[in-house]
Amino acid sequence: MLLRVNLVPQQPLAERIKKVSPLVLGILVILICAFFYARGTYIKSQITYNDKEINRIKETAGVTELLTRQVAEIEADLTVLKKEYSHLLETVRSTEGIQAEKNYYTTPLRDITTSLPSSIKCNKISFKGRNAVIDAVAINHQDIPLFVSNIKDYGHYSQVSFKDVNKETIQGVNHFNFTLLLGMD
Repeated sequence: MLLRVNLVPQQPLAERIKKVSPLVLGILVILICAFFYARGTYIKSQITYNDKEINRIKETAGVTELLTRQVAEIEADLTVLKKEYSHLLETVRSTEGIQAEKNYYTTPLRDITTSLPSSIKCNKISFKGRNAVIDAVAINHQDIPLFVSNIKDYGHYSQVSFKDVNKETIQGVNHFNFTLLLGMD
């Protein structure tokens, strides 16, 4: 067998470990420090990212809360507007109903006032449906038939009749109180 002879003197194993171990421990400490530094940097970046996300969520929550409040206000306004609309609609319907059932008496009233002689004074003119009642006082009894014929001439009244005729003397002057019943066409 061949023996190998080492001509280069070698240090004992303990000496070699003493020389290499500080280097290995230094590298190991550097690697551990680098690991913790990288881990710390990563954690800081995660904290920064999470802070940004929290701020964004808070802003979104604020906007969401504001929008929720605005939606609630708009819904309240909409409810009020719907009530107002229904009230106005009822008012319009009732007004249309009044106008549909209303008889306009401006033309017949104009005809009565234009056919009225100067010696006759109307105390009351009332309309009910298609009929009218005139309470009047005449100083001259001859103007009463003229008034009746003038009313008939306008054509709105087909039936003209006397209800009452009373003669009164006030301070020596004769007055004729009368009531006419008129039927419109």
